[in-house]
Amino acid sequence: MTRPTWTPCSCAHARSSPERPRRPCRALLGPPSAATAALCAGVGVLAYDWTHFLIHTRVPPRTAYYRRIWRGHRLHHYRNERYWLGVTSPLGDLALRTNPPRDAVELSPTARGLAASGLATPGFTAAAVVR
Repeated sequence: MTRPTWTPCSCAHARSSPERPRRPCRALLGPPSAATAALCAGVGVLAYDWTHFLIHTRVPPRTAYYRRIWRGHRLHHYRNERYWLGVTSPLGDLALRTNPPRDAVELSPTARGLAASGLATPGFTAAAVVR
C-alpha cells in the first residue's frame, strides 16, 4: 500500500480522487481567468452605477472627462433620448454616431425640462445644457 503524497492540506477533500479535486477553491471559483473576469465585471458595474448616480445628483462635474459625460447624459434626458447613450464613456456614442452637436438634434416632445424636474444643478442652467 502506497502512502499518499503530502499536500498543504491533508484533509479528505485535498486528496486526489476523480470526484474531489485537489484544489477546492479552484473548483469553487473556476480557473483564475474566470475569477479575474468576474472581478473586473463587478468593478465595472460598480463604476457604472456610481457614475450614473453622481450624474443624477446635484454634484457638479470637476473634471473635463466627467463634465463631458455629465453633459451628454443630461442632453440624453432633457434634449432627445435617442442620442447621447453613453453613461460612463463616450466611446459607444462615437462608434454608433449618437453624439451629434447639440444644435443638430431637435428637442424631443417626450424630453423633460430641467427646471420642471427639480434636477437643475446650481451654477448650471437648463438653457446651457438643453438649448
